[in-house]
Formats: sequence, C-alpha cells, structure tokens
Amino acid sequence: MASRLNAPEVMDLTDEAEVMVAMVDSFMTITVVLVVGLGLAALAWALCGGARRVTRVASRSFWCPFRSRNVTTEFLEDAWAGGRLEVRGCDAFAPPTAVACDRRCLHLAALPPPRFEHAA
Repeated sequence: MASRLNAPEVMDLTDEAEVMVAMVDSFMTITVVLVVGLGLAALAWALCGGARRVTRVASRSFWCPFRSRNVTTEFLEDAWAGGRLEVRGCDAFAPPTAVACDRRCLHLAALPPPRFEHAA
C-alpha cells in the first residue's frame, strides 16, 4: 500500500515540475516580447516626431539672393540636424521681427556668403 501512495506522488511532482517549467518559459517569452515591443514602439514614436524637438536660435550673416543685399538673420534651427525651421528676424526689415517676405532662405541648401563691396 505504501508503494501505491508513493507512485502517484512522484508522478505529481514530475507533472508539477513540467508545468512549472512551461509556465516559466511562457513568462519569459511574454516578457521578452513585451520589452522588445515597447522598445520598438518608443523608437517609432521618437522618430515620427512624438518626441519634443530640440531647437536653438542662431544668427547668420549671408547674401540674400531675394533682396540682393547682405543680411543678418536669426533662424530657429533644429539643434540635432541643423536644419532651419523658422525666421525669427531679419535686418532687411524694420523692425527685424516684421519679416515680410516668403522666407525662401529657409529652403536654400546653403546660405551664400556675404558680399563685400570695395570702395573705389
């Protein structure tokens, strides 16, 4: 009778161990999938503009091909990429903050260097 009681208990322990291993494996798989998924979601959110853009104000002097004169302009730039986002002010206008052009300088690949006139 004692051997009959021990046999089912040993099988129960083996079954419980198998169930426990299966539960741990499932838990680890779910955890890894969730962590990787959340990481990819955060990366996609940041790359698609969900993260706040870091900007800086930069003053640039250049030849304005649209006004045909040297200007000093304050641009709002992307701090990481360096792209010009907005014209804050330009000394071609009075006051400089009353920018009344199409702001085409934002789309120039490179700002032309200032031109210096030589007095004769």
